[in-house]
Parts: sequence; structure tokens; C-alpha cells
Amino acid sequence: MDSSKDRHEPISSEPEKINPVNSDSVQNDSKNGDSMNKNPEDIGSKNSGAFYPDPAWGDPIPQKKIGYKERISEFWGDNRIYTIWMAVVLVICFAVGYFISGSNPELSDELMKTIEQAMSGMNMDDSFQLFLQIFFNNARIALFAIAFGIVLGLFPLFIAIANGLMIGIVSEYIVRTQGLSYLLVGILPHGILELPAIVLAAGVGVRLGAVVFSKLVGRKVTWASFFKELSKAGYGYFYLIVPMLLVAAAIEVYVTGTLLDVLFVP
Repeated sequence: MDSSKDRHEPISSEPEKINPVNSDSVQNDSKNGDSMNKNPEDIGSKNSGAFYPDPAWGDPIPQKKIGYKERISEFWGDNRIYTIWMAVVLVICFAVGYFISGSNPELSDELMKTIEQAMSGMNMDDSFQLFLQIFFNNARIALFAIAFGIVLGLFPLFIAIANGLMIGIVSEYIVRTQGLSYLLVGILPHGILELPAIVLAAGVGVRLGAVVFSKLVGRKVTWASFFKELSKAGYGYFYLIVPMLLVAAAIEVYVTGTLLDVLFVP
């Protein structure tokens, strides 16, 4: 056998030459290695230190948007106290109007004649036209209550007082001439939405008036915060108050009228 197979290469006594490594490249490699080891959910986040994610992981997870329920909940939370106060004012004025009408029947009789004359200009035969007239009338009142609330909240307060007195007088007249059941059927179906919508609009207007008053007396209220309140009031008007009035007008025309005809017309 050839002994050359058992021979080994001589081991050199000289140490291996190691190529110098740039420290900057080591740091870059370590950074790249760290980024590769990161959780995909961390890429593009504040903790990753990168503004854009790696294309391999797709787009970053978008921030949660504020939805309809959250915005309406915030809107109600901001205006709850003012709305409750306007409801109290309306109830008190309702009681006053009811008492005045009961004490002076001639007054309620004259008021009902005035209301009938005003309603004579409305097209009672065309249900859809009547629905539009009722809706736009209530929507205009609610809009005025909010818009003119910046005048120290006086106009929405007037709306709450006037509506309370008128509803009280009309209610006493209907109870006296038609009975309580006629009043409940004629008002409750649509009034359960219409009245809260008007009261809520009055509460929003009073809140805006309170913000303006705070600005006038020198409190720290910026124009930016005022316009933010105005924007939230507009959102609440178009996305809560208007839909409530729309449904209320439809119920008043297509449900309340039918119930009165079926139950009380011989």
C-alpha cells in the first residue's frame, strides 16, 4: 500500500490572516438583523423606528376610526345636561299652558282657530306633500335653535318655552273637546321622537351660547375650540336630530292620521 495516503499536510505555524472588518458595516448588519427578527406587527410602528413597513409585510395596521356610535355618544354626553334643563323648562311651560287653557277656555278656543287657519294653507290631501311640509318646518325650527343659540342661548330657550306653552294649551283643548284617548293617539306616536329632537336641538343651542358667554367673560375658550363645538353640533343635527324628525313626520302623516280615522271617525 502506498504510504502517501497516510501522510498529512504540514500544519503551518503562521496564523491565519483575518481581513479587517469595517465597524460601520457591522453596525449596519446588526441593525438589519434586528429588523429581520422583529415581529411583523411591530414593523411600521413607533417601536420599530421605521415610518414605512417592509413591503413583505404589507401596509401598516390603520388606526381605529371613530364611528357613528362613538360620535353620537360624545355628542349626547356634551349636551346631556343642557338638554335635560330644556326638557324641564318645556314640562313646566306645558303645565302652565295646560292650567291657563283650563282657566280660560276662550283663550284656547282662539288659539285653536289660529292654528286651524295656519294649517289651512297646507295641502292635507297629498300625504307626501304634507309629510315634507311637517318635516321641513320642524327641521327649520331645530336648525334655528342651534344656529341662533350662539346669541347667549336665548333663542333655543324661547323655543322650549313657546313649545311647552302651546302644547299645554292644545292638549287641554283636545282633552276637553275630544277626550284623553284622542290626545294620546294623536300625539304620542310621533311626539315620542319629535319632542325629544326639538328639546335636544334647544339643548345644543344653549350649550353653544354657554361657550360664547365663556369667551365673552374672558375664560380660556379659543376660536378653535368654539369651531370644534360648532362642528360637533352640526354632526349631531344632521346625523341624529334630522333623522328623528324625518321618522316623526312620517309617523305623523302615515300612522297617526290613520289611527285617528280608524279609532275615532264613525
